[in-house]
Amino acid sequence: MASLKKIKLISYDMNFIHSKIYLIFEGGLFAAFILYFLMHLWHKDEKANISFALLNLFTVPFLFIFIGPETPWFFKIPYDWFVKVFLCGSFYIIIFFVTSFVKHFLSVKEPPKMIFLRCVMLFVCTCITYAAKDYTALMKLTPLMLVLSAVHLSSAIVSLVKILIFGDKNTRSRKQAFILLAGFTPFFISVILDCIVRLFWENTNYPYFAILGWQFSIVGFLIVLAVRYNKARMRAEFLNNELESEVARKTRDLSESNEKLEAEMYRANVDLEMASIVQQKFFPTPKKSFRGWDLAVCYSPVAKVSGDLYDVYSDAEKLNGVCLFDVSGHGIAASLITMLSKTVIFHEFHKAIKKNYLMSDALYKINSEIIAAKGDVENYLTGILMKVSAFDSCDACKLELSNAGHPNPILYSADEHCCTEIIHDENQAQYGAIGLQAIDVSFPQISFEMQKDDVLLFFTDGLLESMNKNREEFGKEQVMEILSRTHASDAQTILESLKTGLRDFMGENPRDDDLTIIVMKRTNSFDYIEELELEGE
Repeated sequence: MASLKKIKLISYDMNFIHSKIYLIFEGGLFAAFILYFLMHLWHKDEKANISFALLNLFTVPFLFIFIGPETPWFFKIPYDWFVKVFLCGSFYIIIFFVTSFVKHFLSVKEPPKMIFLRCVMLFVCTCITYAAKDYTALMKLTPLMLVLSAVHLSSAIVSLVKILIFGDKNTRSRKQAFILLAGFTPFFISVILDCIVRLFWENTNYPYFAILGWQFSIVGFLIVLAVRYNKARMRAEFLNNELESEVARKTRDLSESNEKLEAEMYRANVDLEMASIVQQKFFPTPKKSFRGWDLAVCYSPVAKVSGDLYDVYSDAEKLNGVCLFDVSGHGIAASLITMLSKTVIFHEFHKAIKKNYLMSDALYKINSEIIAAKGDVENYLTGILMKVSAFDSCDACKLELSNAGHPNPILYSADEHCCTEIIHDENQAQYGAIGLQAIDVSFPQISFEMQKDDVLLFFTDGLLESMNKNREEFGKEQVMEILSRTHASDAQTILESLKTGLRDFMGENPRDDDLTIIVMKRTNSFDYIEELELEGE
């Protein structure tokens, strides 16, 4: 009896010691959960922290099976359900989070389908276990559950093996794989010791070494993740300090660049103002009236300088001709081409008047001279050159012009009460522009007459192509409608009506091209002579 009593006392002492050892382990696991859950809240990008925290949390109920008899509620729960919930259920969840932890630790991106499949496997294992009728049925299901758990865990093992065997030796992931393998080594060794002690020596007096080995693995991963956390924190601080320095340096550089840019913009504006003044000197406002003619001109650059070019050629009270050209592009480059071209066109027009050759021939000569003068500059010109002849006895005036790819002039005929475009004959071809090297051109001659009260309108494409907020163009139909409605007024009134119509059409939509309009209205040439004679008397 004494011997039996002594054995019971020894057994009680061993159970008490084992329970206290497991209880200490559980406290360490729960503390690890709290620590790494807080670390996850601080650094959510590091997913290994949350999977490791949950792994520790669900290991706590798994150990209840070893300290259950020491708890007051152990005997109130059927033993088979205690095993199902705390041993089996916790084991399945541990397998789930071990797999997640391995993948997160190795920075392996897991497809959503794989995560769903693992969740389904966890659910199936739990349902099968809880469906067991009693403890005996549960034990029969154990091999199947272990196989399913091994399949679940295999995805993590495959990821680890792939990195160890096929991964680049110099990559961070391979280094992390070796650290992970080293971290689980104490657990693997302790499992082998349990097998040796309990299966071969048949000794059950010792606590499970696997629990102790798992604690060493937990401590190892605590250290590794703490080092990771510290490195991430130090790197964040370093980057923050570097960012502040970089922001300060960039701000300083930006401030210096802004100062230089402001100085350059100031110089550019000064240069632009000078260019605008020079260009305006090149294009002075012409006389408003000549013998038999009433003129009005709108010259409106979209910027301070313009790519439009116009000129009015006259000899005292006699109007000899008009030109209107549009240089491609905008800004300083286009304005320089206008000033270069103006002189060339002026000389060629007067040569044509003096030597009595066609405006068409004058345009060909202008094309050749501008190509030679501007060299490799890519800008080209479209335009119209027109000669005005003397009045006949019926007060009619003949006009000759040639068009180099420019919008066609519009003529309002007082006799016919309609507007028409001035275009070349159908049997002639018109193509090409001025200033393009190695490009064939054709500028046919056009002749027509103007009677008293007729109105001729020249314009650049800034008139027709100006758009409203709906991206609709002003168009020649509206130009003709305004001209037909205001033809009886003087040239300036007709011009103001066109400008008002365009402004109303565009609304607040900004104009993006230079605008030049020339209105030429025929007046009575004989009245002009009589006025001069009266002034002479």
